[in-house]
Amino acid sequence: MASSLLIICATLVLLFIFTYFKKKYEYFKDRGIPNPTPYWPLGNFWKVGLTVHFIHRVNEIYNRFKKSGKVCGFYIFTTPVYVVTDIDLIKNILVKDFESFHDRGLYYNENSDPLSAHIFSVAGEHWKTLRQKMTTTFSSGKIKGMMPTLTKISHELIEVVGEAADNKTHVNYRDLASRFMCEIIGEIAFGLKCNALRDPNCEMMLLSDFLSFKDMTQRLSYFFANSCQDLCRTLNIQITPKRIQDFFLRVVDEAVDYREKNKIRRNDYFDMLLQLKNVGKLEGDVTNHGKISYTDLTAACFVFFLAGFETSSTALSYALYELAINQELQDRTRDEIEKVIQEYDGEISYEAIMNMDFADHVINESLRKYTPGNILMRRCTKDYKVPGTDLTIEKGKYVFLPMHAIHNDPQYFPEPEKFNPDRFAPEAVKERNPFTFLPFGEGPRICMGLRFGQIQTRLGLASILRNHRVHLSEKTIHPIGLDPKDVTMMPRGGIWLKTERL
Repeated sequence: MASSLLIICATLVLLFIFTYFKKKYEYFKDRGIPNPTPYWPLGNFWKVGLTVHFIHRVNEIYNRFKKSGKVCGFYIFTTPVYVVTDIDLIKNILVKDFESFHDRGLYYNENSDPLSAHIFSVAGEHWKTLRQKMTTTFSSGKIKGMMPTLTKISHELIEVVGEAADNKTHVNYRDLASRFMCEIIGEIAFGLKCNALRDPNCEMMLLSDFLSFKDMTQRLSYFFANSCQDLCRTLNIQITPKRIQDFFLRVVDEAVDYREKNKIRRNDYFDMLLQLKNVGKLEGDVTNHGKISYTDLTAACFVFFLAGFETSSTALSYALYELAINQELQDRTRDEIEKVIQEYDGEISYEAIMNMDFADHVINESLRKYTPGNILMRRCTKDYKVPGTDLTIEKGKYVFLPMHAIHNDPQYFPEPEKFNPDRFAPEAVKERNPFTFLPFGEGPRICMGLRFGQIQTRLGLASILRNHRVHLSEKTIHPIGLDPKDVTMMPRGGIWLKTERL
């Protein structure tokens, strides 16, 4: 009798689970939206993170359904996600109809997880007021004031690369670019000399591994928190690993205490955040939008690390990889760098970097082919009727803008597998819809630090190429492929290059 009852209960549970998933997986079918067949419990992300990279699955869905309408769909577990395949609709979502998509829909919790409550994640009025307060921190004038620090770090980069050339050591430039960006972020955002260029095992570099989401526990907790945000806020779930939170909270506490007690002033990002915390505006600014909280300051430092570290190191390392393959392009880039620097008294100044047009084209082409931010994510904040259709995207639903797929779509970029910086010459850009190339987003939520990211990437490229020539190493897996266990654009085996002095 007991065994029969157990069998009946188990059957009812299985029937309930089957019915639940079947209903969940009919969301797009009921609305006539094309989507690949989902498989429970992972939806369309079976094997993602094991043998398939996240971006390859998104690209596969985009390419399969891009001619079927303005949107298609897929499932992350049981969560339906819209994928936008129409460029005009992307423009509407980011700019014209921004009020219906002003949030990214990411989990954050100011109480239990203060580092998560940064400007990239926060929503609604909190985001709006924070953006107003911080909008001038990355103005051209402020970045220009940081150039002495940036230049000092670039000199150390030149020394490290030169030593590798002298020793005929093959260099993993994906790792070196990360250490260069880490050194910059440490000094500019925290006032911290972390010695990343000399010590690959410095504390901040060791902590950066959490950006890859290779740890399955971290990945699952992140997906769960974003899928059940209200519940997780009630339970005070923390998605930032404790070791990360402890380190950054300690570093910020110590820096604030030291600078305020000793009245230290520096031309860096941390100094500007202190001004916003204590005064409510930056020195020289007219408008006071109100002070930022200590939590806002801490989260701003952390997101500077998150955004600046990955995007810029990806753009720089892949640009060097492509120039190592094509020596003619490398010479062309170097010749322009040297010509511009000579026009500015032989110094890599802010003005010199801003006038390196072809180097900028090289970096943009790297961002196109190997887009670090691969997708732009938005959450619908009020029901939205898609223009020219009968479809309504409901409030609360997620929308992916698959920029890596669009950047590599031959409809917009012929021969997308070819590395061609001339795609970004002014005459070529004019002929292309500007919303087909969005490495930093667009509209009110465009990346606030994009100008700083461009500067540090150009500085790294100019510093290395001006003094050295890079060649492809036999240690590099060529053609390059992505590590499926990493959510970033991490190449399998790294980007190893041979270096020689000029």
